[in-house]
Amino acid sequence: MFSPFRKPEIRLLKNTAAGVIFSVKSGKGFLRQCVIYDPHSHGLIHSLCWQDVPLIRFWSEAGCPTCAEFVYSGFAEDEQGAARFLSALENWNRPWSGITDAFAALTPLFSCMADGYYLLEDRELYPTDGNGHFFWAATDHSSSNPATVAVWDPEYCSFSDTAPCFLLPGQPPSHFNPERATFYRDKPDARALAWYLPDSYLCVLLDGHHKATAAALEGRPLKNTGAQHGNPF
Repeated sequence: MFSPFRKPEIRLLKNTAAGVIFSVKSGKGFLRQCVIYDPHSHGLIHSLCWQDVPLIRFWSEAGCPTCAEFVYSGFAEDEQGAARFLSALENWNRPWSGITDAFAALTPLFSCMADGYYLLEDRELYPTDGNGHFFWAATDHSSSNPATVAVWDPEYCSFSDTAPCFLLPGQPPSHFNPERATFYRDKPDARALAWYLPDSYLCVLLDGHHKATAAALEGRPLKNTGAQHGNPF
């Protein structure tokens, strides 16, 4: 739990083949997964939030953990919150020099997370939403997305393992700047930053929407550094 009297403590615990395992203690809890209670809904709305402002929203039917969820945008104009978020990323956009250096550059952002264990990894993602659409096409109209749940394998009568594959936006389309997208078209090594949503194939972009757009225009996957919350041991 965040205490205003304690400084957040970020510790690198282990370097592994998968990435960097680290812990957050006395984190501010600004960036976290949260549940939104809607008295008019028969299901459950959950979200990735920045200071309680939803970046993206998911709606699932009550009592159906294996059903595909409905995805829709959660954008809100929060200039003060956006300024704090961007200040936490001021050391991020620099030439890639390895996952350990990326961890050091992202420490200000990690201090904004909730307490717990995390994995930071580097992998390629596809700039689509996992449902045949451009990743930045999310709107206020919910649509079912099969990438929100594991795939059932009838041959083995089990669900497949999930892993980060596809992208959802953490910013509204109104932030699109054609010049920025053009700038990144000939920079295939430019890396984005995303948050992996567990038990799915989806990540929410925190930074790099124009890099992802450039990757889509060039027909290539997006290089990405991603964080996921969970017990790594």
